[in-house]
Amino acid sequence: MLKQVTGRAQRDIQHYLVAVITNAAPPGVVIAVCALMDFHYLSQAVTINKKQCQKILDALKTFHDHKRESKNILNNWYIPKLEMMQSVVPSIYQVGSPIQWSADTTEQAHITLIKDPAESTNNQNYDPQICQYLDCIKKCRHFHLVMSIAQQPQSQTHTTTAGYRDDQDDGIDDDKNADEAGDIQDVISDLWGTGRVISNFFKKAQLASLSTTAPRPLHTFVIGSMAIHLNFDPLLRCQAINDVAGKFCLPDLQPALADYIQREASPTTNLPFQHLNIWFKVHVQQTPRHSGSALLPALTVNASPPDANWKHGCYDAAIFTVDSTEQWPASGLKGHVVVEVCLIMLPVSPSGRTLPWAACFLTYVQHLDMVPQQHGMVLDHTMQMHVLKRAMHAGATPFGDILPLDQLCSFAHIIPHFGPHADTCLTPQNSSKFAQSFLLNKYIDKDFYYTISKSNAAA
Repeated sequence: MLKQVTGRAQRDIQHYLVAVITNAAPPGVVIAVCALMDFHYLSQAVTINKKQCQKILDALKTFHDHKRESKNILNNWYIPKLEMMQSVVPSIYQVGSPIQWSADTTEQAHITLIKDPAESTNNQNYDPQICQYLDCIKKCRHFHLVMSIAQQPQSQTHTTTAGYRDDQDDGIDDDKNADEAGDIQDVISDLWGTGRVISNFFKKAQLASLSTTAPRPLHTFVIGSMAIHLNFDPLLRCQAINDVAGKFCLPDLQPALADYIQREASPTTNLPFQHLNIWFKVHVQQTPRHSGSALLPALTVNASPPDANWKHGCYDAAIFTVDSTEQWPASGLKGHVVVEVCLIMLPVSPSGRTLPWAACFLTYVQHLDMVPQQHGMVLDHTMQMHVLKRAMHAGATPFGDILPLDQLCSFAHIIPHFGPHADTCLTPQNSSKFAQSFLLNKYIDKDFYYTISKSNAAA
């Protein structure tokens, strides 16, 4: 039993708990835990209507129907927290969504304004000592603010009005720690803000699209509800296709590119380009599902080649649109595929020529097919998740495909389907390579959970 764990630890546990215990715990226990998780996620939505209230009640009923299938440690279920759950839906009808009454802000204020200053006192006569401590901290922050502004180079004092600059990256380069404060406004936000400033890629994409000097193709653009950002400079420039295939361990890269060219244009025996610019990551930012919510932080989809730490490469999962008539997130997974992104590239036109392929970022992906469940269902009965399996060629090699980057519509989180006993040889670095099947983990993010749950209900 876990005791005295932090809220962060609890969130980490709820992200993975259902997927980890599947097939290892009795089905009734998995159903009860899954229902309890659904109850929490549904209750924490920003806006809740009558239909969602009924889903909350259904999840609570499912939990109570299966809770006794676990080992009876207690002689009864008279637990205050379980009793309190019965009042969630009535409270929603009376006062609205419970998330608006979160005590996080006041608890954080109690830590920074009371608990931390109290540690510097002699445990007597707290009030005046805490006030003196806060006054000293305020003066130090004022001094730091003035010195930070004074030390800013003259060239940076006008960056807030400069708009789009095509000779610089736009501030999200993890390799160079370029996401730190770079101008006066960032310094003030860093000193007085409640947390790290969230980059607004939607605004940057708008500025880039209006600029006549921004290089094409745009490295920051918006597709539907998703903003996509690539660093201005590729990490590998003008690499031969065969060299890229060897570095990323993708033996079918050239055939996959040839198939893509044939799909998009007339059949050809030779590729019209022989070199690629390569990026190891792409940043994606989605609009919140509920209007009025704060801007969501950007997420990173990695596509890094094998190295000393990641022997088989660091490849993240994502969801791509393959049917232009379906729109994410309204359509859910209908008309979309789950893939593992292995390569992000831009074809390089031969000298003296300009090819249409050089105007579109491409990705090499490996498909993860959904495994049909019993009675024609798309979800596993106990955990209500999609089961995925890597698509393979007849020769037992992964099925590679080329998809345009502008068809990327969401990140995805997959976790190995461990079964009754997890393979002890699996590690974070090799699990995606050697695991036989995966679970599409809907609990990794609340907005992703709401989208996938809506898709499941429609199906």
